[in-house]
Amino acid sequence: MAVLSRMPAPATLPAGSGNGIAFSPSGAFLAVAHSTTPFITIYQINPGPSYVKLANPAALPASGGTCCAFSPDGNYLAVGCAGSPFVITYAISGTTFTATSAPATLPPAQVNAIAFNGQSTFLATGSGTTPFVSIYQPGNPFTKVADPATLPPGFIGSGGVSFSLDGNFLAVACGGSVPDIQIYSVAGTTFTKIADPSPLPTSGCNTLAFSSDSTMLACHQSPTPFFLTYQIAGSTFTKIADPTVPAVATPSQVVFSPDSQFLALSTNTSPFVHLYQSSNGVFVKMPAPTSLTGISGQSISFSPNGRVLAMALTTTPFIALYSIAAAQPFENYRAVKAGDGISVGERVR
Repeated sequence: MAVLSRMPAPATLPAGSGNGIAFSPSGAFLAVAHSTTPFITIYQINPGPSYVKLANPAALPASGGTCCAFSPDGNYLAVGCAGSPFVITYAISGTTFTATSAPATLPPAQVNAIAFNGQSTFLATGSGTTPFVSIYQPGNPFTKVADPATLPPGFIGSGGVSFSLDGNFLAVACGGSVPDIQIYSVAGTTFTKIADPSPLPTSGCNTLAFSSDSTMLACHQSPTPFFLTYQIAGSTFTKIADPTVPAVATPSQVVFSPDSQFLALSTNTSPFVHLYQSSNGVFVKMPAPTSLTGISGQSISFSPNGRVLAMALTTTPFIALYSIAAAQPFENYRAVKAGDGISVGERVR
């Protein structure tokens, strides 16, 4: 059993409604994308832990921050934006975040979702305008690759793009268009749609996430239990049993812990955060935190060691931090680059 305990908020809070949140793969930083200038707030995580706001990057997003993601190799932070250029990417050196040049081909509209693949060789952005998903290779600037031959059928919302850590798949949530999720196999720079899972989510899917071991895909659906999970074997996605206790509302985002043992959901209805533990193929609901935020949850992120869960909130304090105490000891996991001699998802002791 795991217990969520509320931690103190950082001394310096984000300046506006929290829309996106992400830990860096090393656990050194936490980034929050938010609606009010400076649009991105970055914290350095010191022993304690304490979350100390860094100086703002010299080049800030030009409009509201909607989502954010660190590359697994720790070299980049990408921030989705409400207005043009719709995405800004930062190269990271020590505690300095330096904006790279804007891509020659920008996303078509507000970026609602953003994700790097496990090898840090692709960045995917999701928006509400065709081609809906735009995929880039990192560099200065990031370079757009050719669109998939089969485009997503519609709007991609918050948390609506996810790569499997092994690099084999990209999944997108299509906001109620049919099919509700679309999954692509990845070969080189070619993204090829594979057969739809059966059954598909019911009444739309706005957010999804692969497990860190690349064996599961969890996604939102509107009716209870509000999310479903697929087991992955080859290129076949098979629905597993529904959770023993459903969530109470549609999740804003779903995310797996680094060891794939837990699945967390943020929602706009009390208790605002739900934690499930995988047990023999079934997701078992853990107790709600003793101290609730009382505020709608947006994006959600696990720390790399799985001990902290961070959530972006719609109103002040705009951020909530929870420590996670589990009956089983934690082991650190990390996303790794291809060719470094360590298997994806290997424990780092």
